[in-house]
Amino acid sequence: EGVVKESVEQRIQPVTSKIPEWEKQSRKIFGQKFKYALKQANFELDGNYPLFKVLFYTLDVNLDNSNAIIWYGHQQERLDTCKRIPEVIVQKLMENHAKITQRDFDDKTFLSNLYEAYRLTSCQNGKEIGDSLPILDVLLAYTFLIQNKRFKTDPVKRSYTEYGRVFFSYDLYRLTERNIENRELGLVTAIRAYTRRRSDFLWMPYSERGDGTYISHITFGDAQL
Repeated sequence: EGVVKESVEQRIQPVTSKIPEWEKQSRKIFGQKFKYALKQANFELDGNYPLFKVLFYTLDVNLDNSNAIIWYGHQQERLDTCKRIPEVIVQKLMENHAKITQRDFDDKTFLSNLYEAYRLTSCQNGKEIGDSLPILDVLLAYTFLIQNKRFKTDPVKRSYTEYGRVFFSYDLYRLTERNIENRELGLVTAIRAYTRRRSDFLWMPYSERGDGTYISHITFGDAQL
């Protein structure tokens, strides 16, 4: 038995010794094809294998898995899963990017609804205008406010307007107007205690390179004159 085992190990040793080099070559070929596919879509690749970065997104393309994962932020919000094929990943990335960034958006309308959601949340929690409120509590109120009359009359799934963490995060990022009714929007950076549970914070980018921060609370304090 020992002789047989030794014979088998001797036979497979030349093959196993080549595996690291094959893996290295495979990563190189994939990287080249992936970079080219992204360039064709006007996306610039950053980061290192297996976690690549494109704008606000992280692309997990570990070659040990048959699928790739597309994340919003640094593995903050899972957007999509697809076959680990460069062209397929890029197509899915384009679809998700368009879904997030090409929605109708108006600064004044968004800020007005956000302030109303903040005021409703303040009232419901016995808080004063100007107090800091958990950002996800305000998101919940905001999501209800933007629903159409049909949903508010008959709240069924087919009438619901989708609006979740990713949309809220991106809209806060692209908002340029901060003042309303002599109040100024303030976003409170989360302390460590508020980053342990997903229910306590929202990740928000502050640059197109994907740099971002964690927000735990929101406030509308007196506007600075």
